[in-house]
Amino acid sequence: MVNYIIQNNSVIIERLPVIIDTNVLVAAFLESDQNHEQALIYLEICPNPIYVPVPVIIETWGMLVKARQSRIAGIKFMYWLLDSSKVTLIPGTCDKISDISSIVDKLEVDSVDAFILTMADDISVQCNLNPPVMIATFDTSDFLRFLSTRVYKFKLFDMRTLEEVDL
Repeated sequence: MVNYIIQNNSVIIERLPVIIDTNVLVAAFLESDQNHEQALIYLEICPNPIYVPVPVIIETWGMLVKARQSRIAGIKFMYWLLDSSKVTLIPGTCDKISDISSIVDKLEVDSVDAFILTMADDISVQCNLNPPVMIATFDTSDFLRFLSTRVYKFKLFDMRTLEEVDL
């Protein structure tokens, strides 16, 4: 375990961390989602410590409650964040906004995915993790664009195939 420092906060990073993307959380808590069962089982049996950045929490809430009209799913998600001993929340940071903006502009990707990438890379580098932080997602497209740059340090787990993407 190592400490990751972000805006004067310390987050303990355990060995083999995984950051969960919004689409995995939406699928896990929305019973009507086509990937519901797979996502829910993954969150229950994932052997790796799970980390969820604040922007992912906000986007997940918006997707569940506003876009999918399921306040019940949103509440279940929030209780999961509070009760699960496997989940660590990562605070947001404003000092990476210029990096995130640059990524969004140059690679034409989603801002929350850019935040996840920046966070995974920052944790991997600052904590000298080998292997680096894993990102679990059903939609690998934005993250594959990041991989093509070879600048960022992270691993990618494709929830559709339940396999790590070869780099």
